[in-house]
This record gives sequence, structure tokens and C-alpha cells, in this order.
Amino acid sequence: MTGRSILFPEGGHASSSAVALYNRMPPVVQNLLITAKGIFLARKRYSHSYRTYLDALMRSQWLTAAEFSELQSTLLRGLLAEAVASTAYYARTLSRWRPRIETMALEELSELPIVEPKQLRMQIHEFINADRVRRYGADEGHTSGTSGAPMVWPYDWDSMRRNLAFRERQYRWAGLTGLETSIRFSGRVILGDNPGPPYWRQNVAERQWFFSVYHMSQEALPRYYEQLIRIGPAYLDGYPSALFRLARWINTHGLSGRWRAWAVITTAETLGKAQRVEIERAFGCRVYDYYSSSEGAPYITQCSAGGKHVNPESGIVEILRDDGSPADPGEIGHMVVTSFYQRTLPLIRYKIGDMARWATDTPCPCGRSMPLIEQVEGREQDCLYTDEAGWVGSAGLSTALYVLPGRIETAQIEDMGHARFRVTYVPLGALLSAQEVEVLASALRARLGPSATIEVVSVSEPVHSARGKVRLVIPAGRGSGGPVAGR
Repeated sequence: MTGRSILFPEGGHASSSAVALYNRMPPVVQNLLITAKGIFLARKRYSHSYRTYLDALMRSQWLTAAEFSELQSTLLRGLLAEAVASTAYYARTLSRWRPRIETMALEELSELPIVEPKQLRMQIHEFINADRVRRYGADEGHTSGTSGAPMVWPYDWDSMRRNLAFRERQYRWAGLTGLETSIRFSGRVILGDNPGPPYWRQNVAERQWFFSVYHMSQEALPRYYEQLIRIGPAYLDGYPSALFRLARWINTHGLSGRWRAWAVITTAETLGKAQRVEIERAFGCRVYDYYSSSEGAPYITQCSAGGKHVNPESGIVEILRDDGSPADPGEIGHMVVTSFYQRTLPLIRYKIGDMARWATDTPCPCGRSMPLIEQVEGREQDCLYTDEAGWVGSAGLSTALYVLPGRIETAQIEDMGHARFRVTYVPLGALLSAQEVEVLASALRARLGPSATIEVVSVSEPVHSARGKVRLVIPAGRGSGGPVAGR
């Protein structure tokens, strides 16, 4: 749902017949279909109360910490009252808290039970607030299914407008409105049955281009760059891995900064420091990274000073240790989220499966009193665990690649179990020498523990997920299925 978009969804809620029809069409007709879809969705998403929600957020961003606390208390009580009254799950599990809801303090939130992903998946219909669907109408929301089976639920249009108001505030922080010409790199399958170029499609009505992330071979990247220059968008938006791949090609061909964007917006994957450096160098502008989720987790958005702020108006984020106690600043932990704006599928203390750490340096120079996150480490599957090092997130692991600047295009680390790890890498130029392999392995052992066993293997292409993402970490039991080895 990033940007003022959209064509056919990444997870797929368009009918199979509609998708089949789209797939058979030539590119020019596909552009017309995408544009028609964009017009329909824009009318639904940016009408009615949308402007009211955005105006309120532009004012509330400057509240003091005490004012944010008071606002969150009010929003939490309203969420709890509605969830208990309108959903079977919360009516049952929170029944004994019903008399206290009108006076509940933020500090009492930790007394409520945590909702596990399996519970939500198995009992999804008990979480849905059908009253809001009847009142506001609904589209369909869905997760990507990284745990093996995606969830699907109705997503009412009022909740969607609140969601997109937070999205536009992030654009405003980046000096944008979201109405400017943009290029989006995401996991949508946009080419259909057309195997070759052009590798992009256009939503004319919203001045938005979609570039395929599934065709970014070294041979095709010059075409991507040439089309980017022709379009001249105000900003780029999408997966860090795809933007990084194009940025690396630009930088290695001496084209850094020849064309400059106003901003680059990244989401959906963990943004590594090396990726940020390459992207900012290539496009001559700042990268703004933000976090949200299909389920409706609170927004974490990046300001011009670089701070990653939890948006208090969107919900509450807890970061907990394995034993359920609060993690200290700088300590990685499990994210437990409570969402204020996604009312069709209320999330109250939902263990969303992502890992994060609170910032140690506060307050932010931007002057906002919003809580600061140092890093969202990504899905639990994007983190590795060893007895010697504990949890290590993908953002920290990515820094190991710094030891070989200009030698690795992309790399992935597969957890083989029992502190054994297999690193597959796409080389820039010649394969890594034996000495370089040992340098990389040593850097990873410094992060994963001295006893970790590291195997390093070259491949011609990284492993993509079903939605086109390239994840640094491949969890145990989810091997690549045999990446293309050697060059």
C-alpha cells in the first residue's frame, strides 16, 4: 500500500479471471487497466475524511511527550471499548477488564494478554469487526505469508484513509506530498505474460510508474536507468534490495548523482547501512526509511534529522525480551504492537514477528517528542540466533559486508542450524579469493560468535521471495532450494 497507488495487489485479491485477462494484454492495454484501477482506488482512499485525518496529524506531530501520553490513553480506551463490543475474540478474552476500560492507564496495557500470530491466523474471523465493514465498506487486506500461509481480511475504507494519512505525513517529512511523479519498486507481478522489455508499467492518473523487481539482471539495468532518466520522477519508492541493485550499477558505472531525486523512500525490507550509502550516493539525495505492516502496526517513520520515530497517534510499540520483560534501549527484542487506526482487525498486544531496539540517544534534533527506534531489525526470520551472540539482526549482519567494499553485489546468509551458516554472494567482477573469503567469514564470526562455522559460496543470482524481496537472512529449514552457483 505504499504510495498513492495501486494496480493488482502483491498478495492478490483481484479475481483470477481479472488477473488472467490482465496477463494476456499487451503493455499499452495493461497501462490502461492499471490507470483505471488507480482512479477507482484514489476516489475511495482520498475522499471523505482523509484530509481531516491528515490535517490533524500535521498538527499533532508537535505535541509534547505528556500530551502524546494523554492522547494515547484516550485512543487506547476507545480501541478497547470498540474491540470488546464488536469482536468475538476480545469480548471473550478481555471480559474481566471491561469495567476498567474507561479508566485504564497506559501502564496497565502490559497486563493484557499477548496475541500470537498463530492465534490470529487460526481465529481470524473472531478478530474482525464486521460492524465497521457494514458502516464504511471494505477492500481486502492481506499479509505476504512469510510464515507460509498469508492471512486475508476485510479492510474498511475509513481505516485505510487513516493509514494513508500517516503515509503522507512521512512524505511531508521528506519534502514531498506523494502527488509528484514517482517510480515504485515492489513485488507486484506487472508484466503478465510479456517476458521482455519494457520492464515497467504506468498509472497515468496518479503519475506513478511501477518497475518490475523480477527482471533486474545486469543486462537489463541499463534499460532501467535510461527509463528512469526519461521519466525524471520526483522520488523513488520501494524495496531497499531493488533500489540498492540499481544504485550499485549506477555507482560502478561512474554515474553517481548525475540524475538526482528529491528523496528515496524505502520500506518492506530492512534497510542496511551499506544499502543506504549506495542509494544516497547514486541518487544524490537522502533515503527515508519507514516501517508499517499490512495488519496495521503502528507507523515508524524517519525525519529529516535521521530519527526513526514511532508515530504515537498510530499505536503503541512494546519491545520485549524472550521472557516478556521490557528490553532496554539498544537491546534487541520482539515487537508487540497495539494499533489505533486499523479498526476492522483490531490488534491489541499483537506479537507481529518483527524485532527492534529502542534508541539510546534521545531526544531527536528534529524537535519531535515521538519515541525513537534505533533499528527495526526485520522479521524474526531475518534475525539469527547463536548461544554465544544471542539475537543478531540483519541490519547488524549487513555491516560485515563492509570489510570487502566493491567486491560483493549482494549476499544472503542461510542458517543451517547448530551455529552453521552458508553465505551465498553475487560477486562484483572476479570471485572472492581465499583470503577475501576468510576476511568475510571472520567478520561474520565477530557478530555471530567465534564458534560459528561459515561457508561462503558464489552464485549468479540471489534468491527472491514470492513477492520479489531479497532477504539477507534465510532462516533454518527454508533453504534456497539450490541457488545458481558459480560464475
